Amino acid sequence: MSDSKETREQLLRENEELRRQVAALQTNPALLASELRYRRLFETAKDGILILDAGTGQIVDVNPFLTKLTGYSREDFLNKHLWDIGPFKDLAASQTSFEALQANEYIRYEDLPLEARDGRKITVEFISNVYQVSGTKVIQCNIRDITERKQAETALRDSEERFRLAAQMATDVIYERDMRTGLAVYYGGDIDGILGFPPGGFPRDLEGISDLVHPDDATVVAKAFIEYQAIGKPYRVELRVRRADGGYNTFIDKARLVFDEKGLPLKWIGACTDISEKVKAEAAVREHQKKLQEQNELLQQRSAALRELVEQLKTEQRTLEAKVRANIDQLIRPVLQNAKESSQLTKIKGFLEIIDENLRGITSSFGTAIENEWDSLSRREVEVSQLIRDGLSSKRIAELLGISYRSVTAHRRNIRRKLGLKARKINLPTYLRKFK
Repeated sequence: MSDSKETREQLLRENEELRRQVAALQTNPALLASELRYRRLFETAKDGILILDAGTGQIVDVNPFLTKLTGYSREDFLNKHLWDIGPFKDLAASQTSFEALQANEYIRYEDLPLEARDGRKITVEFISNVYQVSGTKVIQCNIRDITERKQAETALRDSEERFRLAAQMATDVIYERDMRTGLAVYYGGDIDGILGFPPGGFPRDLEGISDLVHPDDATVVAKAFIEYQAIGKPYRVELRVRRADGGYNTFIDKARLVFDEKGLPLKWIGACTDISEKVKAEAAVREHQKKLQEQNELLQQRSAALRELVEQLKTEQRTLEAKVRANIDQLIRPVLQNAKESSQLTKIKGFLEIIDENLRGITSSFGTAIENEWDSLSRREVEVSQLIRDGLSSKRIAELLGISYRSVTAHRRNIRRKLGLKARKINLPTYLRKFK
């Protein structure tokens, strides 16, 4: 019975307070307008709002946004303590937290996890302030849904972590430069180790980096950057960067600008691929191809000389065969015929001696010695002749004998002159190969 009486008295007091407030509003149009504005803001706010009695901690008002966010009705909130409501049960053991709020008149939770009636997980920012309304202290709790922001932040952290791990494992050097300061604010990849610098030794400022770019490549880099800014041509350059030991590594650098909300250059983000080993391999291939080409040309020269020698031998063989036949016809056959017709042994013996002598004369051309011709050559010319006969080029002969290319050319002219080949179109290597 006493509880019913107390409840009745409380309702009467609240009714009287409402009447007083209505009367005050009616007599003060400005205050009424302000109350209407506040109510409109309260009802349409995109943050949840709770109004608590500062003395008892009971909820006296809740806006529609919070009921929609949590799935709890207005009736579920009113005249309840905050820690009695499902989503806020875990709010710092509540009674102690409420007492701290009463004492400090302010409390804030950055990342407060809530659970809606349907089981949804919500992350909110919770801020409570104590202030006076018509001489009475009330607590206003502003509850902002930051679930999407926290999800975005988590996704960003995960993305950055994946990017960091990928950059560490990648063979490329990924970098980011602040366009306002010119400083490299990030390097993914061991740029210091690649270029032989101690940790942090590779320059981070634009001037220091530019000093390490090969002078022949600096203009190419500047031109590529200007074309990228002016006409949007993709930035991709091959450049050499000086190592700590003074040598150079070759990189392919690809990058692009990132602009701020005003359209001004903010960041220069790129990736450098070290292609030094590839460049060395390509140079080795080119050198090998050059040597193969030289060997091929030498083989072609030798093949041509061999063909010429074969043709020359065939011609000489035909000439020799013709001379032999002619000599036999002239010197042997007539004597043989006389021997056949003679019946005297002494005459036959004489004919045989003539045949023997004539055969010696015919075959004496096969034994012609070249030594007589070589006697006219100097020792150096003999050395040059032997190397020419072996198919070596003038350049190679000069390298072997330690003389100049011009000296070898002069020796070749003298050799042709002394062997009687100066005015004759005869290949010198081919001619020399006829002799031992």
